[in-house]
This record gives sequence, structure tokens and C-alpha cells, in this order.
Amino acid sequence: MDERIKKKYEQLTDEEIKQIIVEEKWFQTIYNHIDTINNAVSHKLSSHITEIVERYEFTLSEFAAEVTTLESKVKSHLERMGFKW
Repeated sequence: MDERIKKKYEQLTDEEIKQIIVEEKWFQTIYNHIDTINNAVSHKLSSHITEIVERYEFTLSEFAAEVTTLESKVKSHLERMGFKW
């Protein structure tokens, strides 16, 4: 059997060798790795987009209004505790 395989290999053209090695052996592995990389990049991009959405969910004016409200509550509590400024 080894002799028959050796004779067959000697008869193969460069194109046939490329077809056997590259297309039949390596294409699926290459495609799988590309798919894995693509999925990882997509997941990372989605995570970054979610992070940005959460970070900028409220506008500056909304934060300023909340700070003003909380500031007045704190001042009220401090006045009841006897602090003056």
C-alpha cells in the first residue's frame, strides 16, 4: 500500500497537491478560526456599545438637576442638625 501511495504522490501535479493540502485539509480550519475571531470581535464591540450607552444614558442637565435636588436635601438635613454656613 505504501508503494502505491508513493507512486500516486509522484504523479500528482502542483495544482492537485494544493487542492489536497489547502482546500481539503486547511480551509475548514481557517474558516473556523476566522469565525471564532469574528465572533470575539462582535462580542467585544457589543460590550463596548453597551458600556457607552450606560455611561451616557443621562444628559448633563439631568445630572445637574439631580445634584441640585440632592444638595438641597443635604442642606436641609445639616440645618436640622444645627449647621449654618
